[in-house]
Amino acid sequence: MYEYKAKYVSNYDGDTIKFEVDLGFNIAHKITVRLKDVDCYEMNSKDEKESKIAKTAKEFVCSVLSGNNSILIKTHKDSKDKYGRYPAEVQYSHASVMLGNAITYKNLTNELIMAGLVRPVYP
Repeated sequence: MYEYKAKYVSNYDGDTIKFEVDLGFNIAHKITVRLKDVDCYEMNSKDEKESKIAKTAKEFVCSVLSGNNSILIKTHKDSKDKYGRYPAEVQYSHASVMLGNAITYKNLTNELIMAGLVRPVYP
């Protein structure tokens, strides 16, 4: 497993997110990740309910990651899927869980599942 500090750039939907990854030595690289083990409803779904959930998931991801300076990306393999995305876990700090100098992270996948915005996919 590889772990990187990252800055949020944008997201296409609830499970596809673009980051600027800190590779160390003042080197950064923009990548797109796909949240591991979940599937988000499609933004352009013909089903109005699914489309609404997809838009809510996209807004949720943007709201928790935008402006957040404490984001960690954990990749499980250093290769891309067929769409050029790295399968990854994303963790982010949350103001309500910062304790002194220690930062506690929330798992984005877990938060999306608990909110009912994505479907778990088991490998």
